[in-house]
Amino acid sequence: MALRHYAAGISGWGRLQPDRGYDFCGLALDEGEDVLLVDPVAPQPDEFAGLQALGSKFTIVLLNADHERASATLARTLGATVWAPRADLALLAQPGAQPFEDGHVFVGGWTAHTVAHLKTPGETVLHHAESGTLVVGDALIADPLTGLRLPPPGKVPDRDAAWRSLRALCDRLEFDAVYFGDGFSLPQGGKAAMLRLLEREQRAL
Repeated sequence: MALRHYAAGISGWGRLQPDRGYDFCGLALDEGEDVLLVDPVAPQPDEFAGLQALGSKFTIVLLNADHERASATLARTLGATVWAPRADLALLAQPGAQPFEDGHVFVGGWTAHTVAHLKTPGETVLHHAESGTLVVGDALIADPLTGLRLPPPGKVPDRDAAWRSLRALCDRLEFDAVYFGDGFSLPQGGKAAMLRLLEREQRAL
């Protein structure tokens, strides 16, 4: 399977999870010779060839400890450094990941923003102000059957606080495209979809 090309400098690939009914997704953010691989799942050979064609210097960014996926294998094969939220480092299976914190800026202007009260203490999104793009790990799941939703209650015990944290994120960041680590992507209308969800949840509180 070939990489999915969403927009200039943004490609992705996914693996269907039959027990969940949606893909686990990896994202490639192409910044010239530098490529950020976000929450990467294991690519098929043609997908891997497509990733190699994007650039020559690879950095792997994990948005939470549950999204290690194929990061250790890809780090070895591509000579990439793995970065993960500092608050999640102790939860990783692999050693040696580099820590980042809220406000860290990766190559190309991709800025890390921590989202509180989610699955892990370091749950993070990446925001690119110039292109108006948000990359989400597990802060929300883009389920083809139910639409956007939080992870299950057992993973997010304080759901009211989680919704408030997501609302604060939307209030302070400008974006339109949203790419999710789990499920479908919204190259257009992503923020509007998130706000509709948040407004429904706010009315239910």
